[in-house]
This record gives sequence, C-alpha cells and structure tokens, in this order.
Amino acid sequence: MYKSKYQFFLFIVFLSVAVHWLACTKSEQDPYSSSELGLEYYPVAIGNSWVYAVDSIVFALRGSVTIDSSHAFVMEYVADSFRNATQQLVYRVDLFYRRDSTQGWELIGNHFIEKNNTALVKREGGLDFTKLIFPVEAFSSWDGNSRIHPRTQIQVNGEILEPYADWRYVYNYKDKSEVLDGHSYPQVCKVTEVDDENLIEKRFSTARYAKNTGLIYREVWILDTQNTNQAIPFQNRAEKGFILRQKLISFCHL
Repeated sequence: MYKSKYQFFLFIVFLSVAVHWLACTKSEQDPYSSSELGLEYYPVAIGNSWVYAVDSIVFALRGSVTIDSSHAFVMEYVADSFRNATQQLVYRVDLFYRRDSTQGWELIGNHFIEKNNTALVKREGGLDFTKLIFPVEAFSSWDGNSRIHPRTQIQVNGEILEPYADWRYVYNYKDKSEVLDGHSYPQVCKVTEVDDENLIEKRFSTARYAKNTGLIYREVWILDTQNTNQAIPFQNRAEKGFILRQKLISFCHL
C-alpha cells in the first residue's frame, strides 16, 4: 500500500499543483489589465480546493512487460500562505488522496504557489515547472522546464525514467468554450508542454485551464521501449513508464 501511495504521489508531483507566479495587481507601466493578462486561468486563494479523478496505466519490464491500471481521487486544498525570503507571497497547497469515495482523505504531500503577472511556476517535489506565462496568447511558447536539468530522473514502479528533456510549452488556443463531463467552461486555454516521439521514447503532456477555475484536465504519456517496430502503436510496445489522465470533478472557492 505504501508503494502504491508513493507511486501515486510521484504521478501527482509530475503533474500538477505547486509554485505559481501570478500577479495580484497591475502596475502603472503594465499595458494589460488582470483580465487581459489571463490571471483568472489559475485562481489561487486560501480555502480554494480542487478534486480530480486520476486514471493511470503503469508499464514495467519484469522479464515480460507488466501493465497495471489504477483509478483514484486527489484533492488540492490551499491551506496557508507566507512570505518567502524575497517577500514574495507563497501559498501552501495540501495534497490529499483516496482510492474511492468510501474512504476518507489522506494527506500525502503539499505544493507551493507564488504569484506575479509574468508567469505561473509550480514547485512539485523540489522541481519548478513554469506552467503558464502571462499574458496568455495563442501560439506563445516558452521553456517551461528551464529550472529542471534535462537529465533529471524519476522512478516509477522501480523503473528509472528521464522525462524532462526538450520540452517546449506552447499555448494552442485561449478563451475557447469547452464541455468536460457535462460541465461547461466558457473560456479555456490549452497548453501543450511536450509532444515528441522517436523509436524508443514517447513524451506527451498537455493541460487545459478554465478561467475562474484553474486546471480542468491534464494528460501525460512518459513511455520508453526497446521494441522499435513502428508498425505497432507506441502504447502497445511500451516497456516502462506511464500514461496518466487527470480530470476535474469539482472546484470550490471562498
């Protein structure tokens, strides 16, 4: 059970909620209003909480390839705030896990959120991911993993992976109306963080954010293989790694 929870925590660390830079105010020299910057794409305040359904498929090579699937829930709750050494406001986001709705929530970790009006940076497991930049503009791109060494390794189900090389984040669109599981979101932006595949590696990560809600969907594929038969879809020849889908169930704010 401990291994399962730790593995799940790694997934969430890889994914989502941690140190964000968002602006609370607009300087006199800033030509953009808060709305024009797109700060509402990730609202952060003490008391805000998000509940997600998380589905994962884990691949491991144990003589032959083993494939394990799981379904669980994670809640992110903005619990506290403080000023760091540079006097930036930092929010602590507690991360809770449960296997199903019959269980109580179990605290498994936390992230931290900073805000300014240039970028939203997530610190997860000691790693900084620049998830959003401001203003939000379609086709703008940035190095979202600039603070992460490209050879940084993670361990998933006993397998070592190097997932972070050559990521290039880009806004595919903004302010688009979308429906997710019956919930209508009038203004959504989509970010592709990486979309790269060669004979032995597949790296794909995308996220969608809704104004006045935050992250509503994330999908991540980190797969490795030594099977180079390209006639077979990568998922069917993967030997280690994971596929993860994270979908918003509810968002509450004060």
